[in-house]
Amino acid sequence: MRRAATALLLLLIALVATATPPAGAAKKKRCAKAGITRLENERVRIYGTSANRIYACNLRTGRRVFITRSAAGADDLDEFRGFVRARLAGRYVAFGDDFGCDRAAGDCHGSVRVVDALTGKDRHAFNLFARREGERLPMPVLSALALKKNGSAAAIVAPSGEAPWEVWRLDADGVARIDSGNVDPGSLATNETRIYWLRDGAAFSAPWR
Repeated sequence: MRRAATALLLLLIALVATATPPAGAAKKKRCAKAGITRLENERVRIYGTSANRIYACNLRTGRRVFITRSAAGADDLDEFRGFVRARLAGRYVAFGDDFGCDRAAGDCHGSVRVVDALTGKDRHAFNLFARREGERLPMPVLSALALKKNGSAAAIVAPSGEAPWEVWRLDADGVARIDSGNVDPGSLATNETRIYWLRDGAAFSAPWR
């Protein structure tokens, strides 16, 4: 009788353990399913919320970090766009951010950022800025963006919203503009060692690390 009772008790304990996931597992599940998925790989899930906030979820630990806002929420600006042309590679996410215009001040701005999605800290970034040109208030444009797993990135941008277009490299050597002029805004291509683009119909390339 005692053996039967002991066996029954052990069975009940096993059932309870199976039915009740650890707190950490529940946290991971919430993080992995929250909001609307924007980008995802085996390590990180990038998602947006109804409040226009972008988060990164570490799929191994369940920890989330704030990345940026996707739109709105900027009362001092006439326009605002964030998380533009986003790319995810390994633990890094690259995107255009903070694109907006202040018509009263007569300027527009934006930035290109590479963020460590596990910590929320910037790895690379550079800013774009344009002043009013007569009646025209130019919004900077990010036309192409590439990213690799070590956090290096390449971008084609137009700070004034139109030509001349600029090619930028963000890697272990720093952030630098590597070309400018009549660059084809959709011509960016990369492999593990080089960046490629077209200017005046001719092909150009540069190394990246």
